[in-house]
Amino acid sequence: MNAPVTPAPAAQRESAIALLLCAVAGYADAVGYLQAGVFAANMTGNSVLLAIGLAQGHWALSAERAVTVGCFFGGAVLGRLLLRLAGQRASALLLAEALLLGAALWSEPRHALAVWLMAAAMGVQASAMTRFNGTALSTVVMTSTLARLARAAADALVAPFGMKPPASAEPVALLLGTWLAYALGAAAATLLLPRLAAPLWPTVALLGLLCAALAWKGR
Repeated sequence: MNAPVTPAPAAQRESAIALLLCAVAGYADAVGYLQAGVFAANMTGNSVLLAIGLAQGHWALSAERAVTVGCFFGGAVLGRLLLRLAGQRASALLLAEALLLGAALWSEPRHALAVWLMAAAMGVQASAMTRFNGTALSTVVMTSTLARLARAAADALVAPFGMKPPASAEPVALLLGTWLAYALGAAAATLLLPRLAAPLWPTVALLGLLCAALAWKGR
């Protein structure tokens, strides 16, 4: 029997980065929802909330939600531009994200403005790193992650019946880990929100450390 293959240190670092970024997004989403009833990273949910608000005639609320979606879009555009200007260095984008979250931290008494800044930060993150261990992966959206986990589960169910496996298997451990990290980030935000005067501090500190580590590695 072959001994299990231990992932290379580089692969472990890539996985750790993915988990940390998903935890940041889950944390930001929970803070946004609990403080302002809108998500900072989940634009699918915000699009539905926007449509519901418009259908019910809640114009001011709909305008706030529309601005949130626009801020995420603007952040993603900014992230893409920064990535090209910085020579594909993700550390530059994570620094920009940390600065946006820092600005949101100081404006938290104004919940709507804080969420808009958080949404812009999540848009930047969506552009920062999209491949981990050679696998395309979003750190701000879990819908596609769950769909890929479902595909892997279906493949595992039919394998005993001799059906041909797919050409490339899904990275189940990485996908499941990122989903759990996202959920744990949201749980942490829920627990810390009543206890911290500035609940976004953990995300700013975590991104700062991650940015410094990537810059040290020349990334």
